[in-house]
Amino acid sequence: MIDHLKYSIAMRFAIPCCFMILVATVFISCEDWNLKEEVFLQVFISTPESISIDSVKLEGYLQDYTGGQIETHGFIWTTQDQDLTINSREGITDLFVKTQDDPDLNFTAQIELKPNQRYQIRAFASLDRVEYVYSEVIEYQTGNAQVFTEDLNYDAGMSLEASGRLSGMDKGFVALEHGFCWSTENPNPTRDDNIVNLGDNRSNDPFTAAIAPLTNNKRHYFRAYAVISQDLEVEVLYGDVLEFDGDLEFWEEKADIGFNDRRYNCVGFSIADKAYIGIGSSGTTLLNDFWSFDPETNVWTQVSDFEGGFRTDAIAFSLGGQAYVGCGSDFEDGITNDLWAYDPNANQWIRKADLPGPARFGAVAVTIADKAYVGTGQTDNDQYLSDWWEYNPQNDEWTQKSDFEGDGRLYALSFEAEGEAFVGTGHKGSFADQELYHDLWSYNPGTDSWSEKARFEGGDWVNAVAFSIDNIGYTLWGQGSNRSLWSYKPDTDTWLLVRDLPIGPRNDATGFTIGQKAYFGFGTFNLMDQRDLWEYDP
Repeated sequence: MIDHLKYSIAMRFAIPCCFMILVATVFISCEDWNLKEEVFLQVFISTPESISIDSVKLEGYLQDYTGGQIETHGFIWTTQDQDLTINSREGITDLFVKTQDDPDLNFTAQIELKPNQRYQIRAFASLDRVEYVYSEVIEYQTGNAQVFTEDLNYDAGMSLEASGRLSGMDKGFVALEHGFCWSTENPNPTRDDNIVNLGDNRSNDPFTAAIAPLTNNKRHYFRAYAVISQDLEVEVLYGDVLEFDGDLEFWEEKADIGFNDRRYNCVGFSIADKAYIGIGSSGTTLLNDFWSFDPETNVWTQVSDFEGGFRTDAIAFSLGGQAYVGCGSDFEDGITNDLWAYDPNANQWIRKADLPGPARFGAVAVTIADKAYVGTGQTDNDQYLSDWWEYNPQNDEWTQKSDFEGDGRLYALSFEAEGEAFVGTGHKGSFADQELYHDLWSYNPGTDSWSEKARFEGGDWVNAVAFSIDNIGYTLWGQGSNRSLWSYKPDTDTWLLVRDLPIGPRNDATGFTIGQKAYFGFGTFNLMDQRDLWEYDP
């Protein structure tokens, strides 16, 4: 009886205890399951996408998310080398709650950072804003200010224009100094080489500078630079290097002759250190005036009018301190074969012996040593000439030489190089039905003989300007729309396209040389007579 009573009492206490243990076990198991659910939540971050030097797009995503509301998620970052957590971050983008019924496990944000900084970034999420789950830490370098070398623009002469620009000046950067550096020796020029300093800059606008002096036939290396400041830190930045081959063409526009003195088919020559142009046509009006040009002062001065009367399509040459002008047409009295000498000291014209051959216009004239040579052209009865005459200014006599061996023609080119005369191109016939020539011939006065040379490669070439410097022949402005300058080297018998002129095409222009420089201008373009003058230094 007593044992049974003990058993009953024990059972009365045991059953509630077992129930309490069971309840406790279930509660602990459920709590443990919730903790495991939180641990199972994983957060990842993708590679940042740069938007600008101070802006980046971040993307994160959740994995093993089994339900329940996420109280907060987003991104944190710092520039410090430390363990990055929600409590140690410098910046945060809090995307707040993600509800249980939101199926999208991805999340994004665009954040603004400081330029030129190295950041640690990670994504985060939390179910209760107490415990946080983090992605891995990734490092990201924001952009810096940049320098761009945009372009090099070379026309002629000993300088070119360089253009560049900066970026980042609107993001807190300041250029304490900016400009261009260049070198002919250093392929990566720095501020220790040649520079053009344009001063400070707080703008991203393009900038330009003229860079001089350039060195002929040497490769040049250029790049823009800037001395950049941000938060008291200073850094020198450079743009990409651009190269220039150093093939200099020295073009420079000089003073024009005056508004009322436009002309074409005029003549030009030089005596000592001055040049002279005159006669020709202006519209339908023939001219007889002459002008002197001083390249040192860049000034035109009118001199004595040509005493041979109004004239166009004449010849001209200089010998022994005097100039000679002759042949051509005056439209009224017809075509002539006269010759006049101009004395610059006396500023007067003197009649000389007429050319013994037929009267002509559109002929050529060239000087070799102390003699002049005249030939080709057209007569008043449309005969195209190939005769060749030597003029001796010492005794004012003409001597006929071996005929030009090309076809008779007018408006040919001519120049002297290496003691020989070169004659070629031109045409015969009307412009509506003409025969164009591309040949070139050399005349040797010592042997009184002609030799055919390499054909001109620049196309149709009529009434062009031609001259020689340092035994190289040059020609430009052939008839039509061409504005190319060509050179001819007698020692190799080769033509070379030098480059296009910085101005448009021209017909019926004129030219001359003074020392090692050539001058050319006037003529017509788009039915408009011209009055400009350009200097070329090869």
